[in-house]
Amino acid sequence: MIGLDPLQLGPITVINPDIGLDTPPVGTTLFISSTIAGSSMAETTKAPWPFFFIALALRAAVSYVPALTIRF
Repeated sequence: MIGLDPLQLGPITVINPDIGLDTPPVGTTLFISSTIAGSSMAETTKAPWPFFFIALALRAAVSYVPALTIRF
């Protein structure tokens, strides 16, 4: 109905929860990784920011450039 191909929707639905789980305030993976590493939450929160921005760029690319995901 909105003109979104299912092959484009798949990667979007995989990337969005990843971004949500990696960022505060929910940040479930941040809590788990800080517990496993035995480090403070402040130290653990600093490390994934480059990956967060890469995931945002990837989500934007997949969302706005359908040729990256849709077969011809």
